[in-house]
Amino acid sequence: MSNNGNEKNVFLLLALSLMSISLFSLACEEEELKIIIPPHVPTIAITVDDVGVTEAWLKIGSIDSTTLGNIMVKHDTTVVLTANVTARETIVVSEQLLPNKHYTFKTYKLDNTTLIDSSLPLNLTTIDTTSHDFTWTFDTLGDGNASILHDVCIVNDTLAYAVGDIEILDTSNNFVQHNLVVWNGKTWEVKRMYLPRYGFDCSLVTHRASPLYSVFQFPSGRIIFSDGSSTMVLLGDTTNTNYPCMPAGTGSGTILKIWGVSENDFYCIGRRGTLIRYLNGVWKKLESGTGYNVEDIWGAENPRTKETEILAITTSNPLLLKIEGETSTLLSGEGLRFSQSGIWFVPGKKYFIAGDGLFAKNSPYSTEQWREVVGTTNFNYYREAIRGNGLNDFVVVCHYGDIFHFNGFTWKSYRQITYMNGVYYRVAMKGNIVIAVGRVNNTAIIATGKRK
Repeated sequence: MSNNGNEKNVFLLLALSLMSISLFSLACEEEELKIIIPPHVPTIAITVDDVGVTEAWLKIGSIDSTTLGNIMVKHDTTVVLTANVTARETIVVSEQLLPNKHYTFKTYKLDNTTLIDSSLPLNLTTIDTTSHDFTWTFDTLGDGNASILHDVCIVNDTLAYAVGDIEILDTSNNFVQHNLVVWNGKTWEVKRMYLPRYGFDCSLVTHRASPLYSVFQFPSGRIIFSDGSSTMVLLGDTTNTNYPCMPAGTGSGTILKIWGVSENDFYCIGRRGTLIRYLNGVWKKLESGTGYNVEDIWGAENPRTKETEILAITTSNPLLLKIEGETSTLLSGEGLRFSQSGIWFVPGKKYFIAGDGLFAKNSPYSTEQWREVVGTTNFNYYREAIRGNGLNDFVVVCHYGDIFHFNGFTWKSYRQITYMNGVYYRVAMKGNIVIAVGRVNNTAIIATGKRK
């Protein structure tokens, strides 16, 4: 081979070597670039606070600032919220979702209308509805003489108590007063509970089976009964325990309901603005701020704040009472109609008031009005009481025997089965059991619903 040919080969080899070195250098540079460019870290985050059937509670938080600023929250293509938030964290409620459906949420930071950052996507699935499939049985008690049941408490699926005034004729055709009805899961048995009767100075006068107005189960499982005046009894396994006599003047009227965290710490509400606290052996009259009847009370722990929220409702010119320790604060009833009688809520989620309409609010402490619940305007009669297991499983009872169940998405009326010429005054719900009590004509009535 000629020298000229050798030179060409050497040049070609040299060119190929240089090219390989260049390509290697470029690959190294690209590899280095991949290493030195960090992944994007969002400055805003979205997490699940809670999920319902048609609602999701979302916690939005800033990672790098003390304020969120202008944000937008979306699920899929739907804008949930656009707002300027001055706090570092906030709870956003996404409503009008569908049951048992998957959604993807994202939060965006805005500079005016320009998107400048976004959270990682949040995937969630709404919970399913509960069943409307209840089978109902009815029991009428008493032989007339204005027999009535005022309250009810479900312990479990084989034990419940209802209280009131059940008048039964004896063999001499005289009415004998009974005040307690006990359910064993199948049948109701009428009984007499004897309570001490005190004089004005709290001296013991006698024992008798006077009418009972309220029954309540504490978280410990213990049951308390009230005769509406100075006497309360704690049910025991073998013997009952009488609470100390309530001094005259402690209450302004008949005690209608009890709610408390323990048998040593509870509240009583009642007629003419009655609000009383029992704490470790001492009765104390509290100022309710109203002379109207305080008709119902409910309390539960707020999982966010870990504080127990206690609220009560007046029946006329409705006012909401927020109770903390020995202080009550009147909250706005704006949006409510003149007469209300029932309250129930899931703290931090939804609050309901029943009476002349069924009303709801996301927070009773906000300035927004109480609004009538969608789908309930066809409830023909006054709504007396409301209780439930959760926001996807609660019941409302009404005059003329109307009972309605909400499964988280739809309402079910049992009017064709439960209708009667009377009133259900109170209702209790636990698991798959619903019990409503009241009066029909001159007899007491109990409606027991069992879900299949």
